Amino acid sequence: FAASSQKVDLDKFKFPVRYQVLPQENTPIEKRTFSTSNSIGVPFRTYFDENTVAKKLNVSGWKREEKDATVNINLDLIDFSPTQTSLKEDVTTNKDKDGKVTSKTIKYYVLANFTQQGRITITGPFSPPELSAKEKEALKAKEEKVATNRFLAKTSIAATPKVDLNNKVEYLPTAAEYKTDMYNTSKEAVDVFNTSKTTITDNQMKDFVNNGINRANYLANFYFGFPTANQSIDHLWILDSKSHPEYQTQQEAIQAAKAVFATMDANQPIAELAENLQPLIDYFESLKTKYKADDKWERKMRYSAFFNLSKIYYYLDRPAQAILQAEGLIANDYDTKDGKNLKEDAEELLNLFNRTKYNSRHNIPFK
Repeated sequence: FAASSQKVDLDKFKFPVRYQVLPQENTPIEKRTFSTSNSIGVPFRTYFDENTVAKKLNVSGWKREEKDATVNINLDLIDFSPTQTSLKEDVTTNKDKDGKVTSKTIKYYVLANFTQQGRITITGPFSPPELSAKEKEALKAKEEKVATNRFLAKTSIAATPKVDLNNKVEYLPTAAEYKTDMYNTSKEAVDVFNTSKTTITDNQMKDFVNNGINRANYLANFYFGFPTANQSIDHLWILDSKSHPEYQTQQEAIQAAKAVFATMDANQPIAELAENLQPLIDYFESLKTKYKADDKWERKMRYSAFFNLSKIYYYLDRPAQAILQAEGLIANDYDTKDGKNLKEDAEELLNLFNRTKYNSRHNIPFK
């Protein structure tokens, strides 16, 4: 008892993870092709043309085609021009304890306004919008009415309302502004702006185009693409008490976890990785029964086992098993907040799989 109930100190051990952000729409891999079509207005043509913009548009994990693609990204850059410039004052006042103004400083700057016009159209196989409870009730009543009408029961009249599922359209912001630095005199502010006016206008226009490209890519990938997630590091809880009999085994375990997770590729299946992690999973499972006493230190050992297993299953795209481990952590009654957070993350992933009809965040790109 004395040997197994030694003091348990845990330390975070970081490991790398790579996975995809799943799209909202589920498209068969053989149909994951995209094309681009753009129109560039006169103000932009000094710096941009259709081909330049097209090369910057992309659906991650999809194959680019010139025609007959499943999805098309259309970015129309229509117009851009400066509209108004105005001299502005920035007044700073200092007051004494009675509220009386003791000093006033005035700085000057120029505010330039621009009008801009652009449009993004994503064309593809979008799913029907989710109906509200009221809409579902009305639709059910309509279907029942059709089914019970002797003259309509065998017709092809659809009760479901027709919806245009082909396009998602978003208009780019129609206005922008630029504010110069602050200057001590109005003349200095105006002179500096006039000297840099052409450069300022060009840079604002370039920003508008680049923001349009970024937004078009975001929308296309939100609905259809498989971009790699930004998150790349997570952690497990590993024993850091050198006198504990489990210490050496845990050190080997975490080194193995780090080495195996380092082979994870967001764009490749993880079946082999899961197989390589199975001995580690078996080891953490064994700790639940090996350290089964109700004292603080053994509950802390079980806590690390449940935590680590939930994390591993989460990154192996097995959210149901991750939830079970999180619930075990909560029942273990040591740092239950971690268990609730793990369960919430795993439930979110499970809901994502159910909604998108995918079962993995590691899918092979279509090339």
